[in-house]
Amino acid sequence: MVKILSALRSPSGTYGGPFRDVSPAHLLAEVYKTTVEKSGVDPSNFFEALAGWGIQTSEAPNIARVSWLLAGFPIEVPAMTFQGKNEGGIWALLDGIRKVKFEGKPVLVGAVDVPSTSPYLLKTVRFGVRGGHTVSHDPVEEFLANYAEWNEYLARDFNREDLDDYAVRSNRKAFTAQRQGRLKEQTVIIRFKKKIPGGETEEVVSEDRTIDPALSPNRAQKAETIFPNGKLTKFTLAQKADGAAALVLSTDGGIAEILSYSFSAGRPEDVFEIADRVVDDALKKAGNPNISLVEVEDHSSAIGLWAEKKFGKDKVNIYGGLLAYGYTLSASSMMGLVRLIHGLREIGGYGLLVAFGVEGEVFAFVIGSTL
Repeated sequence: MVKILSALRSPSGTYGGPFRDVSPAHLLAEVYKTTVEKSGVDPSNFFEALAGWGIQTSEAPNIARVSWLLAGFPIEVPAMTFQGKNEGGIWALLDGIRKVKFEGKPVLVGAVDVPSTSPYLLKTVRFGVRGGHTVSHDPVEEFLANYAEWNEYLARDFNREDLDDYAVRSNRKAFTAQRQGRLKEQTVIIRFKKKIPGGETEEVVSEDRTIDPALSPNRAQKAETIFPNGKLTKFTLAQKADGAAALVLSTDGGIAEILSYSFSAGRPEDVFEIADRVVDDALKKAGNPNISLVEVEDHSSAIGLWAEKKFGKDKVNIYGGLLAYGYTLSASSMMGLVRLIHGLREIGGYGLLVAFGVEGEVFAFVIGSTL
């Protein structure tokens, strides 16, 4: 059985907000460092460090390796990065599970995306520009255009009032958890130097900056839809955000254990049917335990409402979901897994993570609390 020794995440940062001057490698390094310290494992005993990263750049193409070294860990430990604007973190987790089982040594698994620092692309300038001008491309927005269309399709069978209500409840749950201090234990305080006129100052980000406690049913109802005659708005479709997460996997001890997983793929418009099959398969592999909590990667209210109908409102995203914390691309499912693990530490029992890929992939993990 694969155990989880520690699980932490950064605060969620709004796009263009607190992490706009922080490189993804440095953000992940801070989360790596604290997660390893919390696990109690000597860094030299790790088999490997892994990471998922969606919006990759040439500054740190193997960000797992760069972040491991930035954290001050031994150069002898190798690292590998998985690219995937949505599923990179999940693929890193799956690889980590397999390596722990095969090698019997601890593995560090992380994920990061900081859209605020993502560069623009000039696709036609390598061999010169004809006509004296060219067009820049934003890889984040190009991906999110498809993301929005996919979620709008998923929302077709839900009414606007229910979609708005889900978004309001998600933010209220997150705000309540934050006010009660229930998010502190899972969150790494991020410190970094920021240049100011005449020198520099230390910035400290200790809590999520994406939660909107002022979102009311009236305000949600008045929001314009993203598409003409559509249903989703900026409140009911998770907006891009910055963040990172990490877990230490091993064979003994820990705060939780991974009992099973399953994944499959199909047409993006059929993800709810795919999710039904994947969830049933993961639960069957785990012995059909009674699930206490469900963390669903709710890219939109449509996915959240599907989950509430299937599992019950009281079980789904007890700390709120992506409509409160933002869509951190490759890191979003891993940050959700951290929330699930800490939720199980509160109430015990068994949990289920359901992650959705924009390209029609669905993943499910059954997690058991060991405390």
